[in-house]
Amino acid sequence: MSPIARIAELLDSAGTFWPAALTARRALDHVHIESLTEREERLLALAEELGPQPSLMLRSQMWVYIALAFLSFASNRALTLGARRASLAAAIALASNTIVTLRENMGLNEKLREMVGLDPELGPLVIRVVTGRPAGTIYAIDRLLDEPEWADQRAAEETKPTSE
Repeated sequence: MSPIARIAELLDSAGTFWPAALTARRALDHVHIESLTEREERLLALAEELGPQPSLMLRSQMWVYIALAFLSFASNRALTLGARRASLAAAIALASNTIVTLRENMGLNEKLREMVGLDPELGPLVIRVVTGRPAGTIYAIDRLLDEPEWADQRAAEETKPTSE
């Protein structure tokens, strides 16, 4: 199974009750990766071990692992800027609905802080989440994903010739 399909399956397992997962899933549509680093593979394997959980703590832990993988994609300069932005948007969405102390203890807040400068529209949302004021974050990311340039950027990346 491709890395994107694995992440999609984990996000889809949350169902429609979790707007953060739905938003992260929308952002995932803008990410195209073929393979994972060892760290990314380990993060997804840990998330898959947890699987869908009724417990908020375990679900938060699963989302932190997935968000950390998204942040790894966002920092990968080999990916397009659009894929990196979408990865950051997905990580922010998931982080906004995780338990604050878990996010801090697992290093997610630190990784988010490192990404503040990647995008001028997403940077303020990172600050909101890491300072414990995530209200409106999901709505703001959904609005960004609805903007035409996100769709235009994805279309351009899909039609870009690949080097052989």
